Formats: sequence, structure tokens, C-alpha cells
Amino acid sequence: MKKSKDYIKLGVFVIAGLASLIILLYMIGKNRNLFDKTITVQTRFENVHGLMVGNNVRFAGIDVGTVKDIEIVNDSCIEVGMILKKEMDKIIKKNAIVTIGTEGFVGYKLINIENKNENAPYIQNGDLLSAKSGPDTDELIESVGKTIAEISTASIQLKAVSYTHLDVYKRQYLENEQWRCD
Repeated sequence: MKKSKDYIKLGVFVIAGLASLIILLYMIGKNRNLFDKTITVQTRFENVHGLMVGNNVRFAGIDVGTVKDIEIVNDSCIEVGMILKKEMDKIIKKNAIVTIGTEGFVGYKLINIENKNENAPYIQNGDLLSAKSGPDTDELIESVGKTIAEISTASIQLKAVSYTHLDVYKRQYLENEQWRCD
């Protein structure tokens, strides 16, 4: 009877240890800043363009945190919560501008924070930063596609016009040559 209780205790201990390890690995994999002191700030966008919880937050091109949560406030406002390293409260100012960018041309989304060159107090835990909406990558690709189609159409029209003018010049040349030969 004593052995079976010991095996049960051992089994519970092993299962709890494995569960803790799995949770820890998950949190580290999601860049949750488990062991760093952090602050939380928010911003609001009309459209997050595919931004997801766990995506990186960058200041001056350096990873300084992660997206903590994304909540729909109303039909035209989405609030994004960010976890930043504590030392950012002495670097990022309250008037900083937050934008959504991409990693590479069509990579995953991330948050970019840029300070304005004005005097302003530094951020504190819970502050709401101003957001600036930028063009979406999908919109840019669609715009480039339309531009290429327009260039193609213009080149076809230019080709037709140049052939027409070339034919006129050929006829004039041949007529002039025939006149000289006679």
C-alpha cells in the first residue's frame, strides 16, 4: 500500500514538472519576457493588418518587447497592448508614434515605435501612445500590379504608334527613291 502511494506521488510530481516545462517553453517561444522587468503600454489602430499577439515590438530597429493583446474596442478602433522592457521607460517618450510594419517585404507584422524630436516626458506603465496608419503590404502589391498593367498598356500603344509612323517614313523614303531613279 505504501509503494502505490509513493508511485502516485511520483507520478503527480512528474506530470506537474512536465506541465511546468511545457508552459515555460511555450512562454519563452512566444517571447513573453518572463524574467525581465516590463511595462505595458497601449495604442489604437483602425486596422491591424494581420498583427498577432506575440509579434515583436521594435524601437529604432531593436526588439524591445512583444504584442501582449489585441482587442476590438468598437467597429473602427482596435487597441493593441504591448509589453516593453522596463528600461524603455527612460527612452521612449509619451509623444512617440506607433506604426505597423513588416519583417521584409511580405514577412510577418511587427510594431515600430519612433520618438518625435520634441521635448516630452517619458512613458509610464499603462500609457496610450499615438498611432499612425501606414499603407498595407497587400495594398502596395495591388498598386504595383495596377502600375505594371498601365505601363504594359502604354508600351503596346507606343509600339503601335511607332510602327504607324515607321510605315509612313518608309513610304516617303521609297517614293523619294523612286522619283530619283526615274
